[in-house]
Amino acid sequence: MHSFEAVLPRKIPTTVLERFFIAKGNLPPGMVLEDKPMPSIMQSLIIDFGGTPQTAILPNGKLFNCEGDLIMGQFSKRYSSTISGTINAIGIQMAPTGIYRLFRQPMTQFANSISYLKDYAVWHASLRRDLEKVDTNEDRISILEHYLQENLWMEATDSLTAIEEAARLIRNEHATITLPRICKSIGMSDRSLQRYFTAYIGVNPKAFMRIARINAVTKLIEQDKPMSWQDILNETGYFDPAHFTKDFKSITGKTPSDYYKGKTDYEKFFYGT
Repeated sequence: MHSFEAVLPRKIPTTVLERFFIAKGNLPPGMVLEDKPMPSIMQSLIIDFGGTPQTAILPNGKLFNCEGDLIMGQFSKRYSSTISGTINAIGIQMAPTGIYRLFRQPMTQFANSISYLKDYAVWHASLRRDLEKVDTNEDRISILEHYLQENLWMEATDSLTAIEEAARLIRNEHATITLPRICKSIGMSDRSLQRYFTAYIGVNPKAFMRIARINAVTKLIEQDKPMSWQDILNETGYFDPAHFTKDFKSITGKTPSDYYKGKTDYEKFFYGT
């Protein structure tokens, strides 16, 4: 029903902009789906090209009308969205600090939330005018990358560089690294790590690590090289299966077996097929 296609950036390092993704799909008339995607270590911009307006219920219980171009902050809790009609959009998947580099505002205001891009990007109207002049995804992505390149802050303070290294360590080590080891590696105190991590990413390091750990489990399960459940849990530091099940359910809202019985197209794309 829905398809996703990944496109790598040409001009912007993947350490800042990880990839574009093209989302398309149609639901039969009258059909409505409720999607509850798993939180991921991903922040995105969603650029709409005439899809049916959707609605979302955010973790705080508020209803959000997902019409137009959107900013998706770092989620640490599940939200739900109601999907109907058509989807026709290009997503821009940013690195953990990518949206901070774009707007240079405290990321806590975007955490567990969806915002309208027009409210934060002074260049939004100009972007939409340029996008209306083309009709292929290749041309659209070229325009989007140009605007991002023009507005991304590609320099970095010492603290931003340190937090980007901390996020990289967490992802590369499947969130098994400890906070003291991170602090030692990046040369930052625990207090500073907490403060800057939240400012640049939107959630504290512990919350980010919980999400990264579950994301790592889902990727290892469906990689080409098969692994046993026990090996996967050992690889991601879950030495107690009951702890893993509890953690998984608290983040996804489902037990592992229930989750893998009914993954959505969105989850298949971002967490394996």
